[in-house]
Amino acid sequence: MRNTRPTDRIARLARGLFIAAITLSAAASAATVTVDINNFAFGQANATVTVAVGDTVKWNNIDADAHTVTSGVRDGAGSHPDGRFDSGNLDPGASYSVTFHTAGTFPYYCLYHGSMVSAIRVTAPATTWAVNIQGFAFIPSDLTIVEGDSVTWTNKDVATHTATSGVSPTADGKFNTGNIVNGGSKTLTFDTAGIYPYFCFIHKGMKANLTVTAPPMRGDVNGDGAVTMADAAELERIAGGLSTYDVAKTTYYDVYPVGFGDGTLDVRDVCHLVRFLGGADPTL
Repeated sequence: MRNTRPTDRIARLARGLFIAAITLSAAASAATVTVDINNFAFGQANATVTVAVGDTVKWNNIDADAHTVTSGVRDGAGSHPDGRFDSGNLDPGASYSVTFHTAGTFPYYCLYHGSMVSAIRVTAPATTWAVNIQGFAFIPSDLTIVEGDSVTWTNKDVATHTATSGVSPTADGKFNTGNIVNGGSKTLTFDTAGIYPYFCFIHKGMKANLTVTAPPMRGDVNGDGAVTMADAAELERIAGGLSTYDVAKTTYYDVYPVGFGDGTLDVRDVCHLVRFLGGADPTL
């Protein structure tokens, strides 16, 4: 019988728990979105469908003809499948499902009918951040969020306050919560990267800063703004259960299959990242 070191058993257990946590988290919030194929179109006039990371898209062929759901693009030069997904021949009455684990826009088409071209847009999960207004101060006074995230200001003071963008005492019109009374709150969503100083328009000495950043770079596991072998090493530690990270960022580090992901972080992601850094694979 082969001897197994306790540290090896612990590492395997930790990795199992880590993957299970990702799976349960995704399953808890995942949805299935249906796209009916009818009248030689995907859904209504081949419109792009937007879903969240972890959601499943199910195509139902209710047309009288066979179709395909083939990932890739069709242009004047012909059809260009990218291998991410392909239903093959989808006869009338048949269905096909794909679960999307990575944010991005995924074009697809029907191999048989040139007018049938559409796309699935997959959005990354957003976060709502809390800022308390208390003691005539914004807490925290400096906050960094990601594009698409929201901020909720809750007033715990007796006095009424606002969160108004600009440099006190001048508002710049970029955002304004309006008056927030005691016990009240206001939530705003931020879609554009930038640095947003703000203040209370009623009590102009109350100042704070909000920084909105672009989403993390795909493959930048350690968050230093570049993709290097250090990221591959950290991803290897994560895949082996030896290092933890923000599960919400799975979509940015799940690099295999290319541009699509499979919902877990494992040795295949590590290998692909190493191949990309070595020039063997052109894209993440």
